[in-house]
Amino acid sequence: MLTTLITWVLTFAMVRGAIDVVDTGRTNLGAMFTRINWGQAILVVIATTVGLILCVVPGTVITFLLSYTNVAVVDGAPAIDAFYLIHACRRVLLPLDNQR
Repeated sequence: MLTTLITWVLTFAMVRGAIDVVDTGRTNLGAMFTRINWGQAILVVIATTVGLILCVVPGTVITFLLSYTNVAVVDGAPAIDAFYLIHACRRVLLPLDNQR
């Protein structure tokens, strides 16, 4: 998390420095960090992180749960019946849950 934060800060500073070079032809290290709207920059980081989590985490869970749907479809079962395999997989993968 700290590495990601440092990467974002350095990226914003590098972009600010590149814009300064294009506008004035020069830049220095101190000026790269001074004219950045950090409030908006933090909002961008938060929105990007939330978007990534909302995309990657559910995608990984669905991929895991539906990993046997291809087998069911090739075996001749309708695609909708393959969703019922999720419950069957849960009973096989978590047998201790059934003993409670």
